[in-house]
Amino acid sequence: MAHVILPDLGEPGDPRQNCSRRPETRGLLSILAVVESISKREGSKHLSLRLQDLHERIARDQFRLAVVGQFKRGKTSLLNALLKETDLLPVGTLPFTSVLTIVQHGSQKAAEVLFQSGIRRSISLSELKDYVTDAGNPNNCRMVDQVEVSCPAEILRGGIVLINCPGFGSLSDQNTEIAYNCLPRIDAAIFVTSPDPPITAAEKEFLRKLTLTTQKLFVVMNKVDLLDHGSLEDVLLFTKDAITRIVGDYSPEIYAVSALATASDQECVDLAGVRRLEAGLREFLRIHRDETFLASVLKCLSGSISELREELQSKITSVATILRDLESKSIRFEVELKAAYDEYTEKERRLLETVNRLGDLAENETLRFAESQESVLDSRLRAFRRRNGSMPKREFANALEEFATLEIDRLFNGFSQELEASLVRAVDATAAGFIESANTIVATVRESALQQFGVSPDGNLEIPDCFSDFCTHQQHESTVDASEPPPSLLLFPGPLLRYWVLHQALGTASRRLQQTGQVIGQDLKTRARAQIQAFADRVRKGVQDTFERIRASVCATHEQHECSAAFHRQHVARLSTDIARLDLLAEALNAPLGFQSALEA
Repeated sequence: MAHVILPDLGEPGDPRQNCSRRPETRGLLSILAVVESISKREGSKHLSLRLQDLHERIARDQFRLAVVGQFKRGKTSLLNALLKETDLLPVGTLPFTSVLTIVQHGSQKAAEVLFQSGIRRSISLSELKDYVTDAGNPNNCRMVDQVEVSCPAEILRGGIVLINCPGFGSLSDQNTEIAYNCLPRIDAAIFVTSPDPPITAAEKEFLRKLTLTTQKLFVVMNKVDLLDHGSLEDVLLFTKDAITRIVGDYSPEIYAVSALATASDQECVDLAGVRRLEAGLREFLRIHRDETFLASVLKCLSGSISELREELQSKITSVATILRDLESKSIRFEVELKAAYDEYTEKERRLLETVNRLGDLAENETLRFAESQESVLDSRLRAFRRRNGSMPKREFANALEEFATLEIDRLFNGFSQELEASLVRAVDATAAGFIESANTIVATVRESALQQFGVSPDGNLEIPDCFSDFCTHQQHESTVDASEPPPSLLLFPGPLLRYWVLHQALGTASRRLQQTGQVIGQDLKTRARAQIQAFADRVRKGVQDTFERIRASVCATHEQHECSAAFHRQHVARLSTDIARLDLLAEALNAPLGFQSALEA
């Protein structure tokens, strides 16, 4: 519900016209102006509206007397009786009040509706029921903020404003909310109850809140015409005892009235006790109005200062949290980035170790293969001698050497190609797993940057084309020179020479097989190491470049946050200054010298 806006309807000669020139009023407005300026800049809209309402209340010296109570206790009927009107405000069995109704002094009767949109509309008194009652305006479907009624009633002179609050405890939660929200904005209250039933738990709870905010309380037992004298005494004693338990030692007088009596029936009015209530109100307003008003607005101002201070302190805490989070995010991200790179380095080390082991396995496999082929080569050399025993001596020696070389190459050719293919498959699978791990690490860093700083640069890695030339079969030169027979042996008979050449070939077969296998194995191992190292170097550069792009994006965002942080620090400094000003005002308002100290502050 929006704040109450009460127009100044003071007439010439009205004491209210001089109130704004009172020293204490001018001082209050000065203090309030400081609080309002801080609230408009930093406070909530709800608090700003309340302070604006307080400003108008002080400037116009409006003493607000609210009629409050549970729904259907006869509050509106009592208000009509106090105004000496029979039906100014709508009453009846069904149309209970659901919208805040303000009654103030005016030269003639009139009504105006203030809608929640801020629009005002003048209406006739007969239309009031269509705006202020639940029957005419169910669930406030017309979006009414409040209705203001003017009346030339004597009780309203001197800046007195009567407020008819919706009753609490009805089926409408909105009515209860309006009733409770009205409490901090009134100076005194007429609490209306009735014997049907006697004071309820809901009324007791409302009274507890009412006594915390209201300076003066009048208690009215309405509808006493429903009881005989004896029953009335019992209900009054019960009600007085219940109220005393709530308000403590101070127990207000209970006025027994029958608000259904009209102003035209003077005898009924006297019998109903409305005149006695009216006299009590006038006596209180004549003697205690000013001090009650001052105490009420001071209490409201002090409460608003306290609430505003809490809001500002909450903002400082929030800003401090933002600054701490920003700093911790930067530190945490650098730690995460280093941990990610360390994790990548460890996986690269494992990759190289795995490929080295694969190279060692390939080298050992070629040596085992060479050993397994010695008997095969031996039998093939002997078969060659048998087939070519008739060849000339020198030609036979050369042919045998060439045959041995070709046989060794033939034995290793298919084997080495298959071994190379197996090695490449193993290394390729290892590299693919490594790339997947590297991408997972990069993705983790990118996700962290996105969550903490809102940046997400591209950075996925792809497997470099490192193995396109790895499977090319390499031709290996013989590691053993072709041996020709010594010149003296050429003079030997052919069979002897051929035997000697075969013996030499058989003697060196094992050594040549082992050396050839060793060369092939070392070549595979060397090429695998070289290729995987080049692969790892390219991946590492990709990871480093990706991390640098992410860091650059984070740094750019961090610089923006630093500018924001500088603004936040200035904001905190301003908030701290405002809090210090509010503390001085609150301390002065609560000082022994009271209001005068607040003025000097």
